[in-house]
Amino acid sequence: MPSSYAVYAVYAVYAVYAVYAVYAVYAVYAVYAVYALGTYCNEIYLPRYPLYSSSNKIRVWFYSDASDQFQGFNASFTSIKETGCGGHLTSSTGIITSPRYGISPYPSNIECEWIITIDQDKHIKLWFEAVSIELTTVKCIDKIDIWDGPINNETFLGSICQSTNPIYSKNNRLRFKFVTNAEGRGQGFLARYSSSLTRGCGEDFEESRGLITSPNYPYSYPTMVECIWRIKAPQNTYISIRFVELVGMNSTSQACPLDHIQILDGYDKNSKSLGTFCSFNLPGVITSSSNHMVVRFQSTLSMTPGRFRSLFLIHSRECNASLGMEDGRIDYTQISASSYSNYYYGSNDQRWSLLPRLGRLNGEYAWCSQAQGERMIVGEYFQVDLRNLTMITAVATQGFAHRITTQIGHEHIDVVTWYKVEYSYDAKYWVAYSDGSVNSTAKGYTEFMGNYHYPTIIRNVFNPAIIANMIRVIPTNFISNFGRHMCLRLEVYGCPYHLGCGKTISTKDPGEINVRGNADKKTSCIWVSRPSPPVFNDLVTVLTFKLFNLPCNAGYLNLQEQMSGKSSKFCDNNSPSTYMIRASEQFILSVNMKEGTADKGFDIKYHTETLGCGEIINIINNGTITSPRFPKNYGTDQKCVWILAAKQSAKIAVHFKEIKLQDPINGTTCLDYVQIKDGQLDASPIVSRHCGDTLPLMFTSSKNFLRVEFYSDQAIVNKGFTLEYKYLLPPTERQYKDFSPYIVFSKEEVPVHSSASRMDTCFPHLILMTSTVLCGVFSLL
Repeated sequence: MPSSYAVYAVYAVYAVYAVYAVYAVYAVYAVYAVYALGTYCNEIYLPRYPLYSSSNKIRVWFYSDASDQFQGFNASFTSIKETGCGGHLTSSTGIITSPRYGISPYPSNIECEWIITIDQDKHIKLWFEAVSIELTTVKCIDKIDIWDGPINNETFLGSICQSTNPIYSKNNRLRFKFVTNAEGRGQGFLARYSSSLTRGCGEDFEESRGLITSPNYPYSYPTMVECIWRIKAPQNTYISIRFVELVGMNSTSQACPLDHIQILDGYDKNSKSLGTFCSFNLPGVITSSSNHMVVRFQSTLSMTPGRFRSLFLIHSRECNASLGMEDGRIDYTQISASSYSNYYYGSNDQRWSLLPRLGRLNGEYAWCSQAQGERMIVGEYFQVDLRNLTMITAVATQGFAHRITTQIGHEHIDVVTWYKVEYSYDAKYWVAYSDGSVNSTAKGYTEFMGNYHYPTIIRNVFNPAIIANMIRVIPTNFISNFGRHMCLRLEVYGCPYHLGCGKTISTKDPGEINVRGNADKKTSCIWVSRPSPPVFNDLVTVLTFKLFNLPCNAGYLNLQEQMSGKSSKFCDNNSPSTYMIRASEQFILSVNMKEGTADKGFDIKYHTETLGCGEIINIINNGTITSPRFPKNYGTDQKCVWILAAKQSAKIAVHFKEIKLQDPINGTTCLDYVQIKDGQLDASPIVSRHCGDTLPLMFTSSKNFLRVEFYSDQAIVNKGFTLEYKYLLPPTERQYKDFSPYIVFSKEEVPVHSSASRMDTCFPHLILMTSTVLCGVFSLL
């Protein structure tokens, strides 16, 4: 086999006690100079991964004793060409690994050379994140040799075989060589490099997050140094930076003339300054206006010891950016919880409880609840007050592990495995989040999976998004290996939500929205409803358009249903007279009007009504409505209202398959009854009312809504009814096959009688086909 190739083998062992050993030959002719890859017997001890040779040869010994006989083993092998041995790198950042790193030990007898060349006037920062190569207590056996400088004037920096401090080049070129011998092997190395404007410290970052520390951190920084860190983020993002630690760097004035840190809003030293900081003027969280930021540190001859450590994060300008738990933009005063743990962390001279303010994603510590005992305490929560109205699109969570400071010591691992979310506008009234799925509606909330592996970040997206001022994470299950605590680290994602001249509205009480344009400026307003809990599925919000004067050339009104995603745009004369939506579904009304529209606008009244045991049904397919408990008898004192809604150009046909209600009194007055109204409102005209057991006639609506109401009194009950509804296309597209003969409702509304429980009048406006009208009952001839 060519010398530039290696062998790898895969084994399947069938003999339980068959023993074989695999060796890789390091020297071609030196039979005894071998490196054992392993000794294996039976399937339990089969190698988990393929075995790689160190050179282009591999040797397998098989040995059996004089006792039992078994089937044996089957092994396959193939050759692979060595890759990843050296190269010329010109990018500003990169990763370099030894051959086979992360797969198997590196090959023997290799020399791999990498040359890094970046832009002029920049320096290279090179550091080794992992090093595992052969060495003794006094010297490197296998080694990495490093040279600094241009081709004709290189300086040998030395040989390394273990981790070391970062190396900074004196100019824009570094060369290093990885050399191995014929004996012994390790896993190799993983190195990274980046560019820097300053030598000895500083760096150019393109990562989504990172740490910036003073030179020699955690020890005191040296005198007379300048360090420049530049952060470059993708387009349509911005950068935040928070100083986790800032010690020393004393000054006598806010100008910080001695040792100081300067933040620049750009990518060079001449960019706009966001501030100069020292211990006299401690910085808070600082954000850039663009996708670039420069951090410049300058020390003087001042002998005051000091150090700093800061965290930067990249944030999207789309509505999925972190809102500030991790980087500290959310202040500790905005974080609270139902309880906290009295287990302490830190050394004996630095001990405090695991409070809510510690529950930040990727934080060193976490929020932990009080001990839960045998049963989980109901109502534990972790709360974040965003202070302003915010569109919340996701949350991310982590668990926590720490070592309890007892005499014997032990690791304490706590995770929240499942949780629900509630949100509020004023902390007085909380709404459980529901995504509208069947399971969520049945339980009254959506349950999210949290963490089983405490360091892993689990992100859950809200669809639809939440619009609120504050949010709670409420654990519904957890795992704790000691003490039964629930621990959580959290980040919230979203963006600010601005209402303009609008506001949040509660539909619990009737109200009105009145909007007029402006002669001198544009009008932009948003109204957001505060939904009812999803368990109250019988509540609906009714919007009534009392006035609508908004030509399309002057502006428009948009109504967005958050849960369904349905969006309706109104202008000219296309606004409905009424609009109905579940009260548990948040809706958004937004209006945009041009200037010079002072005489244009609209008035909308809203109120909430109950549907009892009914619901809103958005019809896209055929379906069935039944009385409660059907086919068993319905209960007494029932009220059910079903609103059937189709798209605007369609109609709805209904047909009773079975009806068995309390018989009418005197043949006309129905005490238990089901009635049909031509429309969606309580005030819509009554088409027919039915009781007894006579099947009514099939019929269709005049528009795209029908209202079906069922009432029972406190006395006699019966089996109830089954009603089928059918979705009908517009007249130009549909053919009547299943619903003929049928009734066409008049488009004129009929006054509603004052009595809600009696219908003593028939309706002459109905156009019947081959049918006879009975008072309250239709029958075919």
